Amino acid sequence: MAEKERKIEDILEELDAIVSEVENDVMPLEKMVDRITHASKLIQQCRKKLNAMNAKVELMFKDDGGQGEFTDFDPASERSQAAGAVEKNPRKKNPAATDDDRQDVLPF
Repeated sequence: MAEKERKIEDILEELDAIVSEVENDVMPLEKMVDRITHASKLIQQCRKKLNAMNAKVELMFKDDGGQGEFTDFDPASERSQAAGAVEKNPRKKNPAATDDDRQDVLPF
């Protein structure tokens, strides 16, 4: 079953709780790694949501010579791709990538 769409505020609240838990609790290393892995996935969700919101805002305020008419947001449209809502050519994941090459890894 697909996970229910969550508000970014709820995700940030959960991230804050994970940070507090990891900083303040004494827990087995395996549990700590699991919590940090979960936090990394939450960060990816936030990044995706923020990128989509940013693209929507850019589309609303971009001067395209129109008459101020708005249409429903379509992340697959050419205009959305030009604004950066969707990667035109998503790079393939390289399993041999170094930590510096990976953006989905927490910096600690």
